[in-house]
Amino acid sequence: MLRQLVGLVRVCSLLSSCSWILVNDPPPRPLPANYFVNCTDSRAIPTLDASAAVLFGLATLIGIGLVSESGDAEDKAIGYAAIGGIYGGLTLVFALSAANGFSKTGRCREMKMMMPPYYPYPPKYPPPYPPPYAPPPASPAAPPPPQTPPALPGR
Repeated sequence: MLRQLVGLVRVCSLLSSCSWILVNDPPPRPLPANYFVNCTDSRAIPTLDASAAVLFGLATLIGIGLVSESGDAEDKAIGYAAIGGIYGGLTLVFALSAANGFSKTGRCREMKMMMPPYYPYPPKYPPPYPPPYAPPPASPAAPPPPQTPPALPGR
């Protein structure tokens, strides 16, 4: 059990701070006109960091609870230092990385909402649009009414 726990700590410490590494920063403000904002707006990676921070925080509390049940005072001091140093440190690293990632993705989403829509491809049809989108043809003009000759006086 202890070997699996140590292995888990090693793997998770290698995967720590994903938001610092994998989240692209938004560009500085103000943006020039017609500038395409290319940054990370997905919150998946910061969510993974936050969930890891919660798990390591729970592991810290469980570890402190288990150490407090041991009998020897010297063992308790070593256990508290080890658990607080390892699990508490990992909790702090993941929590700071998640906060940084959520901040970056929030600013990126805000900047993308202020951008005009971006259409990478030109329209499929040129401006004289084909019949499904063309305006209906104008109705033919009504023929003029027939002209009657004016009536002659006295008849």
